[in-house]
This record gives sequence, C-alpha cells and structure tokens, in this order.
Amino acid sequence: MRKITTLLLCLTALLGLPMVVRAQRITHIPADAPTIQTAIDASIDGDTILVAPGTYFENLNLRGKAITLKSAEGPSVTILDGRRLAPVATFASSETRATTLSGFTLRNGAPSSEAAHGGGILLVASSPTLSGNILTQNLCAAVDGTNAAPLLTHTVIRETEPSPRCVAQPIAPVVFSGGAPTLRNNLVEHNDLSGSEALSAGIALLDTNATLEGNILRFNTTTSDAPSALSVEGSAAGTLVAQNLIHANRSHCGPAVSVSQTGVTLVNNTIADNLSAPGCPQASPASELALTTDQILLANNILAASTSHPALTCASSLAPESHHNLLQGTAPNTCPNAGTSLIADPLFVDRTRSDYHLAPHSPAIDEGASTLAPLPNLDLDGAPRTHAGRIDLGAYEHVLPNVLASSSTLLNATPNPAEAFQSITLTAQVAAASTIPTGSVTFTANAQPIATLPLDTNGRATFTTTTLPAGTLTLTASYTGSDTLAPSASTQTLRIAPATTLLSFALTPSSADETQTVTLSAIVQAPLSTQTPTGQVQFLQLNPSSSPTVLATASLDAKGHATATLPAMPTGTWLIDAAFLATPNYASVALPTSSALTLTIAPRGYSLTSASPTVTIQSGHHAPVALTLKSFGTFTAALTFSCVNLPANATCTFSPTSTSLTAGATVPITLTIDTNAIPGFLSLSRPASHPSAGPMLALVFAGLLAFKRRRRMSVMLCLLGGLTGCSSKYPAQVPSGTYTIQVVSQAPGSTSAQTLPLTLLVTD
Repeated sequence: MRKITTLLLCLTALLGLPMVVRAQRITHIPADAPTIQTAIDASIDGDTILVAPGTYFENLNLRGKAITLKSAEGPSVTILDGRRLAPVATFASSETRATTLSGFTLRNGAPSSEAAHGGGILLVASSPTLSGNILTQNLCAAVDGTNAAPLLTHTVIRETEPSPRCVAQPIAPVVFSGGAPTLRNNLVEHNDLSGSEALSAGIALLDTNATLEGNILRFNTTTSDAPSALSVEGSAAGTLVAQNLIHANRSHCGPAVSVSQTGVTLVNNTIADNLSAPGCPQASPASELALTTDQILLANNILAASTSHPALTCASSLAPESHHNLLQGTAPNTCPNAGTSLIADPLFVDRTRSDYHLAPHSPAIDEGASTLAPLPNLDLDGAPRTHAGRIDLGAYEHVLPNVLASSSTLLNATPNPAEAFQSITLTAQVAAASTIPTGSVTFTANAQPIATLPLDTNGRATFTTTTLPAGTLTLTASYTGSDTLAPSASTQTLRIAPATTLLSFALTPSSADETQTVTLSAIVQAPLSTQTPTGQVQFLQLNPSSSPTVLATASLDAKGHATATLPAMPTGTWLIDAAFLATPNYASVALPTSSALTLTIAPRGYSLTSASPTVTIQSGHHAPVALTLKSFGTFTAALTFSCVNLPANATCTFSPTSTSLTAGATVPITLTIDTNAIPGFLSLSRPASHPSAGPMLALVFAGLLAFKRRRRMSVMLCLLGGLTGCSSKYPAQVPSGTYTIQVVSQAPGSTSAQTLPLTLLVTD
C-alpha cells in the first residue's frame, strides 16, 4: 500500500495534477470501530486511535503503521488484556519512533507458543515510542526486543511471572537482544522470577548499544545467582548506564548489577542495599556491582552495600577506569584500581525508608567529576546537575533547602466511629500565618495512600470514601508544602466497626405435606454500608429442650440473598429460625424466638367425613347424608363411592357418583340411603289412568280399616295408583332397627381406600 501511495504521488506531481491528501484522522474506540485491531488495520500513517476507558481483550499488531495509539484517560482505566494467548502488542514490521503506544495497562501477555518470544510487548527490528504505560502480570518478559531500538519511557513494569512457556527465550522483565534501545525514567519493581533461570530480575541487555538513564529498579527477586536488577553482557560496545537508582533487589548469590560487556559507561548511579540469600558465601560474586571485563568507565557512582559482601567486585586482574566513586561495605572491594574513590558512609537522608537523597553532611556532595562526557544535565529529580561547576555523586544532587514558613494541618473524619464501607468524609484544613496555603494533601490509611487532592481557595481538601473495611485505622492528611510553606501533617484514629445487618427470612410454602419441597430464603441488608453484605445464613430448627439444630447453611449472593432447600422433615409442626454468621466486615444477626416461623408438615392423602355419624330414616323412606372429601398436601385422584354392609332391602346412591379431588380441595358429596327395596318408591309417579275420586276415597278408608298400621301407606299408594299392579305383596322394606354400614371411597387402580362408618337407625 505504501509503494502504491508513493507511486500515485509521483505520478500526480509529474502530470501536474492537483494532489488530494486525506486529513489526519482520529478514530475513537469503541465508538468508531468495534475493536482496536480493526482500527489499526484501517488506519494510515499519521492517524490517531483514541481508546476510551475499559478492558479490551486483544492481541494487537501495529503492522508497521506510523500511527498514535493512546488511551483517552490513562492506564489505570484503560486495559489491554492478552489473555495469555500471545503478546499484548507486537511491533515486528519496521515501526519507527512515529509509531506510538501510550497510556495503557498491558497485562496477561505471553509467548504465542513455546517456540516464540513475547510477553507484554514484542519488538522485532522495530523502533516505536512506548510511553506512559503499565506492564503487569505478563509471562516470561514484559518487554522483549530483538534487534530493536525503541524509546521506552515513563513506563511501570511489575509482577512479571515465570512460566514453562519461556523455554525459547531469555527471561527477564525487560530483555533486549541486539539493537540500540533507549530506556528513560522507567520504574521496574516487584518482579519475582523465583524458580526460573532468569537473566536478570530487572533488565537484561545482550549485545546492545543501549541507553539506560533515570530509571528506578527496586524490589525485584530471583532465587538463582543471576543479577537481581541489571545484566549487561555481550560483545557490543557503547552502552550508557547513567543516573539510575537501584536498591532493595534480591538474588541468591548474584550481584545487583553485572557488567560483562566492554565499552560500558556507568556514571552517577546510586546502587545500594541490594540483598543476597542468607548463608551466601562471602567469596561469591554477590555485591552491588560485579565487573567481569575491562574497558569500562565507572565514575561518580555510589555503591553502598549493607551486607557482608563488598560493594564492588571485579574478576581477577581486571582494571576498569574507576574514579570519583563512593564505596561502602564491610568486606574489601576486589578491583585493583579504585582510582580516587571514597570509602565512606554516603549518609543518605533515610536509608530505612529508601530515601537515597544526600543528607547535608554527606561526603558525596561536590565530589563528582564534572568534566565527564556524557554527563546528565538534570538529576533523577529533575534538578540541575551542576552547581558552580561542582557535581555530587550518585543519582541525586543535594539541593539546599529554602527557608519556608510553617504550616499546620487539621484532619477530621466524619463519622467517627463508623461502620464498614460506610460513606466517610475526610477533611483536611491547612493553615498558615500570613497566606492561604496552596498545593495538595495526601490522605493515607495505615500508611497506604487513598487519595491526593489539591487545596481549594480556603486551604481545604475534602475526600469521601466508601471503601474502608472494619478495623482501627490511622488516618493521616499530609500537606505537601509549597514554594513558601513547609509541609505539615495531621493524624486521627478512625474506628470502623463491622456493619450492622438486618435479617429477614421466609418459608415457601409454610404448610406442606411430607413429599413437598420447602424453600428457605433470607435477605441480609446493611443499611449504613454502601456494599452488599457477604457471608452465610444458617436456617435453624428450634428445639424446646435443647439447642437449635442447623437445617441448612447458604451463602449470600451478589444481592444479599440466600436460599436453601429444607431437608425432609417428619410430619408435625416445627419452629424455624435463621441467623446470619458474622464476617470481618458485617456483624452477625441471631433472630429471637419470637421471630421464628411455623412450618406444618402434614401427611399426604385425603379424608372422608360426615357431620352426622348417625342417620335416622323411617322404614320405607330415604334420606340424604352430607359427606365431605378433603385433600391433604398434594394429593390428587379421581374417586368413586360405594356402600358396604347395607341391611337387606336398603340401597344407597351418591351425587356425584364420582369426583376428581385436586390438591388442597374440599368437595361435598351427597349420599342418599333408601330403606325400601324399590329406591324412591314413595316418590314414584302415579299412572296416567286412575279411578274417579269418590270410589278411590272409599277404598282408601276401607284399606285403612282392613290392614295394620304399617301397611296402610302402601295400600293407600296402591289404591291411589289406580290399583294397577297391586297385589297382596308390597315392596320389601328394611325392618326397624340399628345397623352399622360403611361408606367406601376408592381411587381406580389403587389399593388404598377410605372407609367411613355410619350408624343407620331405621324406625317404624
């Protein structure tokens, strides 16, 4: 594409045609393109890709584009995550300094395979500008360059991790093989490569012409004998190591800095208090600086050992050009030519707190060689390097303090005491005698910074936080001071109790049969906390004469809810209670017995009942009996009915003759018992033809005189019916007496049945 573009431009110029050049474009991610790689692929030289805050799971390749790829709001909120599939960003297409990557956190980068190089950033024969990034949690190497010459500046490199996937490459948080990289003002810290064969726990330079200036290397660790901070080796020449602070790195028996490449210049570095493993032999190369080759310039440095090992060691018979250095150590230095070096305590401002500035009476003040070239113009703080033609040793110049007016700071925390994760406001009021203070205040909790804010026009800084956990915290508001005011600080103790919690719970359902599932649910709230409670809820069965029984334990979800299934319970009535178990940040809740919920477990089935267990019927008559079916729990069935043990000549009928009983339902049934052999005989209709009323009445009266009382009604009916079908025999009836019968309900296909006994009293 570049060749085609160039050709078109040349043809345009030759033909005298007007040339149209596209304006530089800004592509916003994700507003203008779905992914960053999509935007890179569509860009041309000169474009800018501006990435909004968020986490982007991508493995980027800049493809040689001379573009600017940067975040809109900085690395703390804009993250490129390589998912440990490949390097997060690859520069392998001859990128130049015009290709810029800035303002991102790059994490979870890794070699794409065991045979590949990589890590957070992979550079192959390229020279991009890498500025203002954070590289963390990358495998094998955070920055891996081969024949590359990038500008790496103002970058934080931390928490690089070893891995079995690092077999094909030299491992170090920053490693360059060949090329001429420039590393300025970077922070390389907290990289632990224990258990691996690392070249260095900080920076490794192999056959490079590198420039390392103004970097800080600290708190890096390796359990091998490799250098704990910096390794410079190979056959190239021209590497400059200037004005770096290297301290508190740890190796097994290796030095903090090792140089085995000729032509290296080390000037105005402070290398101090790096550690080796306990029991490391004194004869080992463990030291602040170890030299294994000649043709090295060592000047204006402070090498201060705090162990039993020397500050400077040299391989046998080496004689580097060494002068104007300060060496401190209990063991003798092994280089035969120490030049005009001092053997003394450098008198740092506060060595225990890693403050390696020079105290007012330090022997390193004004002892440097000011005619060296190259010599930095500014020290590690950005202060002028020379004063009246004199220069101090080490990375910092000692600057005479200004006479500053005093200030006072008053810190107030509201509320105090408070509860975990409650909204707490910290207010710092800074005052001075004759002016309104300017500058900023840093708030810390137990010495950990939580916010830095500028003072307002009244000299006040206010900060509200909702992230403080339970405990006793020492809060400090530290005023940084200004050009005219001295710093000041104020401290207050803040007691934060576990957050008060509220617990409510429910049973669903509260009445069940022995086969139903009962769900226990609870909600835990913390009214003053800005976060949802975490922890566990116990559901308890209350026992009258013993301690509660734990039925279930459930963890709260992201909304503070907990649910559990009640284990099988026998039939009966139970009292169920709940309790929230305390956590470090949330107080426990034990509900009182009065808050317990009643759970009724009933057997599964149904009942058949009658309100009148005794039924009285005159012989030859019939009467209805009201029955009731009731389902318990989830019982459901289609039921039919019958009578058993009826006396002779008695019949029974049901309305309805069958019914479907559903769960929890109550159904009325009407049973009709007839004490006549012909059901409903006394209610049968008369025939259509019948004798006249006069003769019929005569017959009725005659019948009444002729028969006994118990036959009278039948005779009357027979006569009233027109005498048709009348004979000397009438429908048989149930004799008077007391009988026990059973009403049976039956589910078809089931062997279970319900039997209801009834007493039948038949009268004349």
